[in-house]
Formats: sequence, structure tokens, C-alpha cells
Amino acid sequence: MKDVKGRIATLLHQELEALRFEEQLKDEERSRLQQEVYQEVKTRSNFYFSIDENKKSTNLRVYNKKAPGNHHRHPSIALPHEHVHVTHWLETEGLTEDKMFEIYGLYSHLIDLHIS
Repeated sequence: MKDVKGRIATLLHQELEALRFEEQLKDEERSRLQQEVYQEVKTRSNFYFSIDENKKSTNLRVYNKKAPGNHHRHPSIALPHEHVHVTHWLETEGLTEDKMFEIYGLYSHLIDLHIS
């Protein structure tokens, strides 16, 4: 019970960090938008030609908050088995029939958990 409570506390902490990250992104986007409007008025640009002096910062903007490379993204894992991926590779050569049935049972259990 203590372990599950600890994992739930960790999940809550991670969710709060993710919310803070989203707020930071909103603030950065708001300031970027203000800067873009100011630059549009300040720089010479027309319908055919414009110079983007902030191309580096524009290209580094986060478009998908749930992307796998985002270190603020933490999938919800509260139970001990959820870190095992369903398609995880298993060495099955040389296993007895009982061990194969055990693997099939675990696989079936993971499928049921994935569906639920």
C-alpha cells in the first residue's frame, strides 16, 4: 500500500510539473506573438518578401506537448506491470511447454489491461 501511495504521489508531482510546463509554454507563446507583431511593424516586409530574424527561436518552439522526446511528458504508471511494453521481445527458444503457457498467460493479461 505504501508503494502504491508513493507512486501516486510521484504521478501527482509529475502532473503538476507538466501543468507548470504548459503554463510556461503559453507565456512563451504569448511573448513570442507580441514580439512577432512588434517585429512585423518594425521591419520592412511586404506581401512578397519578409525577413525572419528569429528563425532559430521559431524553429525551437514546441508543437506537440505529448511528443516522446519531451522530458516533461510522463505517462501515467501507477501499477508495477505497466512499464512492460506489450511488444517487448522475449527469448522463447529452449522454453518448456509450461513456461510457454506462462508467457501466453502474461501476454493475455497485458492485452486485457491494455483494453481496459
